[in-house]
Amino acid sequence: MPESKVIVKAEGSSPVVTVPQNGFYPALRSASHLKITLEKYPTRNGIFEVNTTPREGAEGLDIYVQPGQLGLGYGESQSALASRATRWSYRLSQLRTPNGNLLLGTLASALISASIDGSLAIGKIGVQWFLIDAVTLDVLTAISMFCKIVTAVLAFLLAIWFKK
Repeated sequence: MPESKVIVKAEGSSPVVTVPQNGFYPALRSASHLKITLEKYPTRNGIFEVNTTPREGAEGLDIYVQPGQLGLGYGESQSALASRATRWSYRLSQLRTPNGNLLLGTLASALISASIDGSLAIGKIGVQWFLIDAVTLDVLTAISMFCKIVTAVLAFLLAIWFKK
């Protein structure tokens, strides 16, 4: 995907980026997601959702982001490179955030607990693929209980951490 030079300004009021109505690259204006990389600091990049309504009457190559995004303070502007991004790349980029890490931890903990409980339940209905002694059964039960507690704590953190 070709990259285009733009100016990123931290003057937006939502996490969705806005583009000008006139004089902006048509391919980027019609995109639903943009990958933006600051030229001066290439490690500061991100994939953002684009507001479906461009800034009415605005001209030029200015993209507005919310202050704090890409490490920009309010009113600060930087030259950047922008390119179209896919919906899936946007969704995957959301997993590389503190909330995404909590979400992945919750999922992993819940899957481990469900796998242990499910494998132990299969043995109770008469299907035995392998024999487990009592000590191993106690260890698996303790691991399952620990994973359930971790899942509950992470779900609580997700509930209070996400912005509504």
